[in-house]
Amino acid sequence: MIREPILAINFKAYPTAFGIKGLNIAKSAEKVY
Repeated sequence: MIREPILAINFKAYPTAFGIKGLNIAKSAEKVY
């Protein structure tokens, strides 16, 4: 499963790129996992 690690890396990068909105996305992504 190659996609899962890539998604994890992307979600970790979102907070630095989008700030607060990115953190919310990362939190919602963690709930999904």
